[in-house]
Amino acid sequence: MLSAAERHEKPAPARGGLASETAISPEPDGEGLAPDPSRMAAKAVIALRHHPHLNNVLTHISGSNWTKLEQALTAVLDPSTRPRDLPPLARNLLDLLCADRGVTGRIMKPYFHEWLALALPAPQAERIIANTVRLFAQVGQR
Repeated sequence: MLSAAERHEKPAPARGGLASETAISPEPDGEGLAPDPSRMAAKAVIALRHHPHLNNVLTHISGSNWTKLEQALTAVLDPSTRPRDLPPLARNLLDLLCADRGVTGRIMKPYFHEWLALALPAPQAERIIANTVRLFAQVGQR
């Protein structure tokens, strides 16, 4: 049997681990200031689908509609989003990304932060995390 190298294939990422940085990294906008939220969400969804538990939970909460999940994540990642603009699925995602509640929240938050750290320069990743925390706090105040 031929090895992956002999077949000219990339080895699969470790089960539940992050895929390689180059395979999932979002690209910043033309000025390099911030990534486009929709492109960022699309690439984040790819990374989240690589994790067995998160893939299962997100499939369930989105009703197997990954396009809907990507749209909800785009809303969460867009710094101009106001709490009243968030659909229920986006509120659920925001809770998973920020609250540290339940098994899934305790897995998803560090997984997402690690992905951001691999995918973006530190200031951009920190800005996205700060924006999601701010939005989560605003949703909690409503």
